Amino acid sequence: MPAVASASPVVPSRPVSAANVTTTLVRAVPTSFLGFSMNVEEMEDFTNPPEGTAFAAILNNILNTNGNGPFVLRLGGTYVDSSYWNGDESLVLPQYQANPAFSVYLNQTWMDSLADVVQQTGSKVILNVNAVAHSPQMASDFIEDAENTLPANSLMAVAIGNEPDDYNASIIPVARNAAWARGLTPATFASIFGTYARVLKRTAAGIPLAGPESTGGESNWTSVLLQHDAPQVGLVTSHIYPLTACAAPGTATYPTVFKYLQNSLYQETTDGLSSLMTLANNLNLPYRLTELGSGTCGGVNGVNNSFATSLWVLNQLFSFMYAGLDGVNVHLRADTPNTAIVQNPALPSGLQPEPLLYGLAAFANALEPNDVLTQVSGQLQPNVSVWSVYGSEGWHLVLVNGSSSSQLVNLTVPATGTMTVTPLSAPAPWSGQVTFGGQTITPQGTWSGALDSSEVQPSNGVYPVVLPPASAVVADVGATPGTTVSPAIERRTTTRKRASKQKLGERAAKRRVRAKS
Repeated sequence: MPAVASASPVVPSRPVSAANVTTTLVRAVPTSFLGFSMNVEEMEDFTNPPEGTAFAAILNNILNTNGNGPFVLRLGGTYVDSSYWNGDESLVLPQYQANPAFSVYLNQTWMDSLADVVQQTGSKVILNVNAVAHSPQMASDFIEDAENTLPANSLMAVAIGNEPDDYNASIIPVARNAAWARGLTPATFASIFGTYARVLKRTAAGIPLAGPESTGGESNWTSVLLQHDAPQVGLVTSHIYPLTACAAPGTATYPTVFKYLQNSLYQETTDGLSSLMTLANNLNLPYRLTELGSGTCGGVNGVNNSFATSLWVLNQLFSFMYAGLDGVNVHLRADTPNTAIVQNPALPSGLQPEPLLYGLAAFANALEPNDVLTQVSGQLQPNVSVWSVYGSEGWHLVLVNGSSSSQLVNLTVPATGTMTVTPLSAPAPWSGQVTFGGQTITPQGTWSGALDSSEVQPSNGVYPVVLPPASAVVADVGATPGTTVSPAIERRTTTRKRASKQKLGERAAKRRVRAKS
């Protein structure tokens, strides 16, 4: 992870940072790292026509062009625990049935809508099943239909329940009789998980079971689940949102534009997951964050849908990857500010790209098949970050400036050629008008406008890159012939990840297509 150390001597109008990009390997880039998460009751807002066409285009044209592996779609959310497959509540005891006002009925039309998008995008799927219902049979019927309907081998994992550590607070308004939820403990949830696991293992043989889908960095639910039934768990999962609109304005966790520009926010969020990463690593289990959002309770208009969140998510995703996470699903909402795509019936496509999507696009643009993450050292000004990825095309560097002043970053890179710099920018951090490489994302899920990038030549082995206030760039440069990463670390990390089978030239070809759009 890049070090943020004491500042170098400051040039009055342009503080200077010095970043040394090394060939010391941190880890291989996990395959299929990026994904979206959707609430089961809102999924069709994104997957039904006309939205489904635009949604698939966004995945294909904006986020999944780099060959890092299939995109991952996760279907869950609070209402998964009040959802019923084919409307059948006959298998659910009365005390576990949801209040009818909050019940969600999933049917074949729902599954077909998901299958259409998966077919168009080649995505993988994580499905959450209703654990509050205490009905493994209903869950089994749901997953059996998914296996029969979704494209072959697209079901990546089955998650049991959603945020059981929060049942006491969130399930009470959903369940008819929530007395049992008030007394739910990690041990009783682990028992429920085990019961579901025994049934689902027969229905979905070979498909990993995921859990506990807990909130924040809370580790007790995970540790108890793994102690109780570790062989049943194939994927450790949790959710995290660094800020919440449910907090009082002016408090530490209430969203503001300024907070999303601070390196401390992404660093503290990553540190909060350290105990969970340790648990998973000790058992050699993959760990995926199946819900990431900028803020809970819908977010704050003008804040959670501002450019500041583009810069935050770019930093946050790289921070998670460097720390050891195996994947992240960014949570979508249909009609609240805290989302990357919002439903807009006034548009022919039905969908409207939000600033957060631009940060995801910049992140995806920096990756290619078989990439590795390498270390960055040096002295960086406060709220300046540098991330380094090395692949077959050379170096892909991401620089983020969260400060209010222009920054000069002197990059020392094992390269000698011309560096291409693609900016991620907006008129102001609170703006909703964002461009990446001078282009905008259309409601149809394509890039619009001429591609705008600049070139930087090295001076005495150093590439000087200027970052305007509150902005980011993706910088690409070919490696010096003979450049290699540390083989000792490489052997340890690459055994954990499967290499992408897509041809190495695909990323460059798609860039050329984008430049012509």
